[in-house]
Amino acid sequence: MNDTEPASFNRRAMDWPADNGLALFLCWGDGQMDEALERFKEPAGHQLQGLHVFADGCYDPVSGHGGWGFVAYLDGVEHAFDFDGSSNSTNNTMELLSLFNAIGWINRESVGGPATIWLDSVYAVNGCNIWRPIWRNNGWRKVRANPKARNRKIADAELWRNVDRELLESRLITIAWCKGHSGIYGNERADALADLGRLSLRANGDTKKLRNY
Repeated sequence: MNDTEPASFNRRAMDWPADNGLALFLCWGDGQMDEALERFKEPAGHQLQGLHVFADGCYDPVSGHGGWGFVAYLDGVEHAFDFDGSSNSTNNTMELLSLFNAIGWINRESVGGPATIWLDSVYAVNGCNIWRPIWRNNGWRKVRANPKARNRKIADAELWRNVDRELLESRLITIAWCKGHSGIYGNERADALADLGRLSLRANGDTKKLRNY
């Protein structure tokens, strides 16, 4: 997913090398899986230090299938990744699932230092950095001028509650926005992993082959 750039976005945060030479335009069709998987090659020379995790979600409105994925880089070297799929979903739900699983991995596996999670979803980033404490204080319900609207739960309320719980476990996680489909290797990798998650539903959940890449 590629959302419009937030007004508060600082372009200096985007100093990530884009010379990987890969074009991950994944259009899944019969016979295309192996060809697409061969494109997962590690580029030379990431420059960001510390722990950086890129997360992304995708959704196909025709099939109703969605996927999420994340990839973690430690001092510029790919350290871990994960992905999965879900049926009867939405694009925003998949974006949130990618975030939730990325945070959960950091809380379980990291050594406790600072980490940055990069997302191309303005909805997920603003939800975390702006609306989350407001929603929490309002019982995970919408805040509107209409009193009746205040009684309506926000979309994916339970998932947002879980994201909030995970974030409260670690105050050292920063949620940041990056522009999607702009040559940032980590974002392209996460996007492709999300597609693999969606594709895994067509493979009846058999992700053994997919996870070799």
